[in-house]
Amino acid sequence: QRYGVVAFNAVDDVTMDGLIRAAEAARSPLIIQTSVKTIRFWGAEVVRDMFRAMAGRVTVPVALHLDHCPDPEIARACLRLGWNSVLFDGSGYSFEENFRITREIVALAAGYGAHVEGELVAVAGVEDGVGNDHEGAQIAEQQQVAFIKDSGIYCYAPAIGTAHGFYKSTPEIRYEHLERLVAATCVPMVLHGGSGLGDAVFRRLIALGTAKVNIS
Repeated sequence: QRYGVVAFNAVDDVTMDGLIRAAEAARSPLIIQTSVKTIRFWGAEVVRDMFRAMAGRVTVPVALHLDHCPDPEIARACLRLGWNSVLFDGSGYSFEENFRITREIVALAAGYGAHVEGELVAVAGVEDGVGNDHEGAQIAEQQQVAFIKDSGIYCYAPAIGTAHGFYKSTPEIRYEHLERLVAATCVPMVLHGGSGLGDAVFRRLIALGTAKVNIS
């Protein structure tokens, strides 16, 4: 429907509480993201219980999402514990292995009424110890479209020139690539590397089909 929902990373009870209170004050839906590093530090049960207690106090929709998880076992554990969605980041795997594991996690998530975000090409930048300074090798658009359609993912994280972390220069965003993926799949797209982008960029990306806007 061409609107975007913001997804902020929470690292502890203070950040999670502040984000959820702000969403209620703004009357805005919110996605709380947790990194694998945060899960390992606190324990998945603690994070889940914090989220349920805090999200249960507000009237706006708030969802819990696992960000950039290259470990399928952690993704499966979070789904079993009640996460609303997970990003299985298989960009470090072969295309075939990424596709196979993603499909398995999609099937598991469906049993819990949850969703899966998929990723093929690594977004540049390091976030909570995941990633590197360079964007992954590009994969043909037709192959990306096939992955999106056949894996069953709910949303897709395309590499479009944005990067995690602080921008040292203005990114060269490949808007046309995003637009073609949306036209071919009708699947919501996810903006990674949203920190530091301006309102005009957000509006343009959302208008083209970006439905989840990540801010770390």
